[in-house]
Amino acid sequence: MWGHCEYDTRNVWFVTWGDEGQHRGPRSRPGERLAGALSFARRIVPKQRVLPVVLEQNQPWWERVVRDLPPENVMAQPLNRGSAPGILAAALRIMARDPDAILVLMSTEGQRPERQQVFRGIDLARRESSVVVLPKAAAARAAIGCAQVLEIEPTQIAWEESTLEAGTTTVARASLLVEVFRSSCPEMVEELGKPEVVQTPSTMDLIFPFLPDTDFMTHVLGPAPDHLRVLGR
Repeated sequence: MWGHCEYDTRNVWFVTWGDEGQHRGPRSRPGERLAGALSFARRIVPKQRVLPVVLEQNQPWWERVVRDLPPENVMAQPLNRGSAPGILAAALRIMARDPDAILVLMSTEGQRPERQQVFRGIDLARRESSVVVLPKAAAARAAIGCAQVLEIEPTQIAWEESTLEAGTTTVARASLLVEVFRSSCPEMVEELGKPEVVQTPSTMDLIFPFLPDTDFMTHVLGPAPDHLRVLGR
């Protein structure tokens, strides 16, 4: 079994994203899912490499949850423009600090992957120029056509029809992820990639109102099946 102490997680960053202000039921509390995702991430990497993507309007719910993280690690979006802009802004900010970063992108929605799957995904992302898709038990599905499936043994690779689950955890080098964004959403990369925006996140207030609603799974990864590798259970 992989473990936190026996696996090299240098340059690995966790980026969490999702609707941290939404109620999920009479017994759920706003921020509860974000707290669970951050706890999972911190069992694998130190808090200095955990970066939650949140909405400014939901600050009353997430402020308490992120208070022990470095303030510069909290990516607060001024408006909700879908999942893609916040993930891209986070990737660009991390790349500026760590050009060799590998990102684990984990939604706060639904079931989280097993830790061993995360470690396998990190290992594959280090070795291949791929966005590695980690399975989870159940989620809403967004069809993307063909993706390569990595079975239990890394040598067993085959092409088959697959679907990308909405909210699924993915792992990739930050530099590759930005290139995938560039091929799918070049205008967004041009705007959010400006040095003054990366270095001074408050300038996002001037950009977000003009960004189109963009979903990370559907609009960014969906058009790029050749970059995807789906990790087998």
